[in-house]
Amino acid sequence: MIKEKLRELEFSEKEVKVYLALLEIGSAVASDIAKKAKIKRSTTYVVLDSLAERGLISVVERRGVQLYSAAPPEQLVRHLQGMARRYSVFADVAKELIPELKASRIATKTSVPKVHFFEGSEGIKTVYEDTLASLEEIRVHAGFERTGQTESDAGTKRWHGKSDIKIQTIVLDTPGDRKRAAPDKESLRKILLTSREKSGFSSEMNIYDDRVVFISPSENFALIAESKEFAGALRGICDAAEQRTVLNLKMASDGFAPAFG
Repeated sequence: MIKEKLRELEFSEKEVKVYLALLEIGSAVASDIAKKAKIKRSTTYVVLDSLAERGLISVVERRGVQLYSAAPPEQLVRHLQGMARRYSVFADVAKELIPELKASRIATKTSVPKVHFFEGSEGIKTVYEDTLASLEEIRVHAGFERTGQTESDAGTKRWHGKSDIKIQTIVLDTPGDRKRAAPDKESLRKILLTSREKSGFSSEMNIYDDRVVFISPSENFALIAESKEFAGALRGICDAAEQRTVLNLKMASDGFAPAFG
């Protein structure tokens, strides 16, 4: 069990053997550690150096002989906490670079359309992360209740936490979607509700930059289509739908029947 847990913490198989051997026998020379771990002595030196770099073991020289000792188990936690802080900083730096990198890609790439296919929950998560890096307003057409999505597994959870992202969303007029729309009234998000009967859209489509994203949680896959013309055409459809909805709402408030269905 402990070996499996250490492997989950990105220990190699040989690192697990050497680390556990040192914890058990205390201070020892490399040859004794190799015997205990049942690996070659030459390999043991390489593993010991790797563990020492991470602060998980210490080495002292006595009478010309190097003795290795395992650091207290608490050091493993401190090491991982330090890694988490470093990678958090790296992630923040990467996020700052995304707009520039995407702008560079858009400026230099050819006009040949591309389609990227993603499978599984991790693939869908990757697509949502790409959407969040949009350089412009995101147009979203979705029916979360009909697809079985919830805020815990859909991109909407991330959007609620990103107040600087401008989003225009068209969703089905259901109690659940009305509830989701409520927190967005003071943000950059614009929520439009469409009739359940008049919308056959059962998944989610996002339009941003030169990309069109289609996400199907029910079938567990997502697509990213890179095409300036395709994205522009669908963006125009979304904008027309917004104008139509606004007009219908105005006519309804003035006591007239909507001009459109």
